[in-house]
Amino acid sequence: MLKSLMERVIEPGAITALFQPIVRILEGDSKIVAVEGLARGPRGSTLEAPDILFEFARRKNEESVVDRAAISSILREARKLPSDLALHLNVHASTLGRDGRFVDFLIKTSSSLGIELKRLTLEIVEHSNFVEEDNFLAALAELRAAGCSVALDDVGIGTSNFRMMLITRPTMLKIDRYLVTGIANDTYQQATMRAIRLLADQVHADLVAEGVETEEDLKALRTLGIEFAQGYLF
Repeated sequence: MLKSLMERVIEPGAITALFQPIVRILEGDSKIVAVEGLARGPRGSTLEAPDILFEFARRKNEESVVDRAAISSILREARKLPSDLALHLNVHASTLGRDGRFVDFLIKTSSSLGIELKRLTLEIVEHSNFVEEDNFLAALAELRAAGCSVALDDVGIGTSNFRMMLITRPTMLKIDRYLVTGIANDTYQQATMRAIRLLADQVHADLVAEGVETEEDLKALRTLGIEFAQGYLF
């Protein structure tokens, strides 16, 4: 019997992991302070690209299933990294709102692989409106009590808006590449970045600029006082 596409996606080893450095950029020499674990779907399939993989999961209402498979793969590969290196994992807000066993899954999986929870930052992703707000908040409280930090991903676009900031209360804001790429030559982007930085300062949240690909944009971010960045430049 042929397996469904979703069954193929969650088979052990079907999802592979890559790691992108998060770099502190204010110092004279760049320093890696963490890595973000990135998932790739089955090689050679239409779902290999992450955007397509997770859009497929959302359409099937299977975000939790794919989040679990991706995180398992990333945590297994993370055993090869230095034990004191901070690790970022993406998880959908809808997963935290609907999967009442997700926190237990994360704690048990991390423990079985020898990865301390205090190394983990959960980057909250949301591309659809979720309604299980009470469950979501309870899951965030459990994660924080277990030692995990919480970040909000894709800030500046889509549903990562002020409402999500107020609900999530993150200690880190990940600024979407749309607001970063080309910032060296765009006064509107620079003004927007200053506003986000002011907000972050007021709530004591770190800022990470995503999608940094040129030295010019890196220099502009330093001038704007952005402390952390990630992207192909690194």
